[in-house]
Amino acid sequence: AGTDGNDGDADECLVLSGGADSRLVVWRDVTVIEQEERAAEAEQRVLQEQALSNLLRRHDYRGAISLAIRLDQPFRVLTTFKAIAERELEQCAADGGATGVTVLSVVTGLDKEQAEKVLGYVCDWNTNAHHSLIAQRVLGALVRTYSPQRLAKFPNAKKCIEALLPYTDRHMQRLDRLLEQSFFVDYTWSNMKLSSAVEGGDNLNGSGDGQDDAQAVDALPSAADSIMLYAKMAAEAVVNSREGANGGADVVME
Repeated sequence: AGTDGNDGDADECLVLSGGADSRLVVWRDVTVIEQEERAAEAEQRVLQEQALSNLLRRHDYRGAISLAIRLDQPFRVLTTFKAIAERELEQCAADGGATGVTVLSVVTGLDKEQAEKVLGYVCDWNTNAHHSLIAQRVLGALVRTYSPQRLAKFPNAKKCIEALLPYTDRHMQRLDRLLEQSFFVDYTWSNMKLSSAVEGGDNLNGSGDGQDDAQAVDALPSAADSIMLYAKMAAEAVVNSREGANGGADVVME
């Protein structure tokens, strides 16, 4: 119903309603306006996604992380930080030091609001063992960039710290176990003698006739069995030594 009797489009978007309280309420149909706003937002998001892809293609990691944070895309932020860390390792291996963009330099360039969001992302990443290393790397950069007093003022600081502690302790225990188990390989290789497991071990270096080479190849499975046997013996030796040191306490080997 129109308010002035005209047949314009503006009048067709209005509806009047009244009640017993003698009040008239004017209702406006904003369906088309909301649809246009959603379409404009979707178009803007597509443009921003394209801009983010272009930044990553040009290896502009600082701009890519800032845009990904603004778009609230934690996984994009995670993959970008991983790419930065990988480039750091490559530069360290080639030149002996990272000279380009580093995780620390990117975190240092974030403003306070972005740093708060990254801290929340780190809490989520740290719950997954596959992402824990990069999560700890970014967390270390945050700690180096912001003092404890400044970090304590972040709105989500207390919640994140409480969430980080148990998972970080679990990751450290897992890494300690991996390091401990890696010693078994060194122990095995230092104590085993391949010459006793493979007949004519010199044939593996190219000496001897074809028949001797074939026998040496056939003996390789026996060598693998010997490696497993030595590894088992090494593990038992470590367990026994621990039990002796702990006064017979039970030791669980994983």
